Amino acid sequence: MNFSVRQRIYWGFSFLILLLVLNGIASLITLNNNKKQSANILAIIDPSIQKLQSFRDLVIASEKHTTNSVFLRLNQDDKDALHRLHTIDYPNLKAQLNQLSQKKNNKFPADSINKLCAKFEQVIVIENGILSSLENVKDNNPASRLEPERLVEAHLLPTTSGLINALSGAISNELNIRNKINKNVDESFSRLRLLILILTSTIILMGLLLLLFVTKAIITPLNKIKHAVIDLGKGIMRTLEYSENKDEMNEMRRSLNNLSENLHTAATFVTEIGKRNFYSDFEPLSPQDTLGMALITMRNNIRVNDEKLNDAQHIAHIGSWERDIKTDKVTFSDEMFNIFDIDPASFDFMFESLMKFVHPDDIEHAIDINRKNLYMAPVPYECKIVTAKGVIKHVLIQTKVVLGEFAEIEKTFGIVQDITARKLDEELLRRSERALETQNKELEIKNRELEQFAYVASHDLQEPLRTTTSFVNMFKQQYFGKLDSRADKFLNYIVQASERMSVLIKDLLDFSRIGNNKDIEQVDCNLILQDVVADIDQAIKDSDAEIKADPLPVITGYTTELKQLFQNLIVNSIKFRRKDVPPKIKIVAQKRNDHWRFAFTDNGIGIDQKHNERIFVIFQRLHNRTEYQGSGIGLSHCKKIVELHNGKIWVESTPNVGSTFNFTIEAN
Repeated sequence: MNFSVRQRIYWGFSFLILLLVLNGIASLITLNNNKKQSANILAIIDPSIQKLQSFRDLVIASEKHTTNSVFLRLNQDDKDALHRLHTIDYPNLKAQLNQLSQKKNNKFPADSINKLCAKFEQVIVIENGILSSLENVKDNNPASRLEPERLVEAHLLPTTSGLINALSGAISNELNIRNKINKNVDESFSRLRLLILILTSTIILMGLLLLLFVTKAIITPLNKIKHAVIDLGKGIMRTLEYSENKDEMNEMRRSLNNLSENLHTAATFVTEIGKRNFYSDFEPLSPQDTLGMALITMRNNIRVNDEKLNDAQHIAHIGSWERDIKTDKVTFSDEMFNIFDIDPASFDFMFESLMKFVHPDDIEHAIDINRKNLYMAPVPYECKIVTAKGVIKHVLIQTKVVLGEFAEIEKTFGIVQDITARKLDEELLRRSERALETQNKELEIKNRELEQFAYVASHDLQEPLRTTTSFVNMFKQQYFGKLDSRADKFLNYIVQASERMSVLIKDLLDFSRIGNNKDIEQVDCNLILQDVVADIDQAIKDSDAEIKADPLPVITGYTTELKQLFQNLIVNSIKFRRKDVPPKIKIVAQKRNDHWRFAFTDNGIGIDQKHNERIFVIFQRLHNRTEYQGSGIGLSHCKKIVELHNGKIWVESTPNVGSTFNFTIEAN
């Protein structure tokens, strides 16, 4: 009869488990019995011995107090002690002994306790009689003590002596019982140890036999199967010999052989996928064949991704290639054929044939770069090619080297990108940049000419204006008040217009000069502010203005222009103040990334939001000259100075509340 390996192992382990169970049962029975006997000692025997010893001590104490009363005269302490022993200690002790005797399984201990208690109660009667006789004893009559002494010697001492001996015997009996139980427990443990030793030896022997069987029937075949599996992991597929017996080991050998065959089929299928043959025959072994289903899914995903890659390469005009160094053969992606206009049917797929498409102007450079890329870090390069259709294209080529096990070059692969369109765009961009550069130069010339014109115009206008003003003043001095009132009024108009024209020409001249000083230097804004405050000290005092400033930074810029910027903003805050409200001006600066942001805040008349841009336009005024003097060019100066420092200026204002003029200056 053939038994499977599993059945034999089951039987062997079942026998071992049976021995272990028997060992456990015997151990539990022995331990439980010993536990009960030990509990009996702790709960009954030891307390019984202790209470009997206490009983004996009580009897001795009772005898002692009685004899002391007889022979040493009766005193109250002995009397009280006897009373306590008879009425309190003895009843409590008797109850405890009866309770312990009831826990024992036989009637004998209870009878013995009752007899001992009866004897002690006789002693109590005798002691009470002695105490009664002592009450009648007279101190001046020695003969009266003879009766109590006789009762002690004749009755008390013999009775208590017998009771003490009986109690000692009871104690000795309990000690013998305890020793017997302890001896039984020790013998039980000895038998248990012997049984455990026998069962352990049997288990070890059975384990050794089972180990020999497992080694022969399982370990050796498993080692062979293990080596075959390791070979499968290395890609080596081989089969194992097996018999016709339908045991587990032979089933495993047959299964491993089937696995090797299926893996060989799968490897062949994957190889075909690697060759981009997505239509080779392969079917999963069953719907539960996860590997086969995964390979089918992988084949479909790779096919889809390959199609997407071809589409992406076609859109980006990028083709990929791979070159085998030993055979000099190359493989192409689909876009390579489009870039080079190659017919796959007529091309020999040799790397040398591919290099023939390089433009003659770039062939030497391309050969040199390809040779260096084999032994140095590959670098991308650009060159021109002439396609099979004779079209000249610009391409970008990038390569990578693949090394073998011994650091030898096995193959190279890379990409070729058609950058003809980009090259055309770059050429157009260069032409546009050249045209823009030319326009910028022309604009700079026109700006300089315009500034020169403004300077010359404003400078040349001053001389005739001064002449006109001089003659008008002379005419006014000679004829003012001598003509009619209309003539005087016209003279005043002419004088005022001349003065305004003088101011406008001066402001225009100053505006054209902004930025002429090209000396950039480190400027301490705190010193700038001090100079401005000193220059307009009278205006500050007249308006009762209050100017406060946080510590200001040191920046790079034009000192004169920055001083004019600070002065214009402060003077504007003083000029455009509210009636009967002293101006208060707060100046702060904060670092923001790569620039400083300045803020000049006042409590003046404010500005309507719709005029926030207009106020920075040259000669634009929001008020008539009778209300506020000026030419309307101050904030234009500020805007030009800020832009000269690559910054910007803006205002945040609320009418009748105040304004904050913000501007930025580059930190460097």
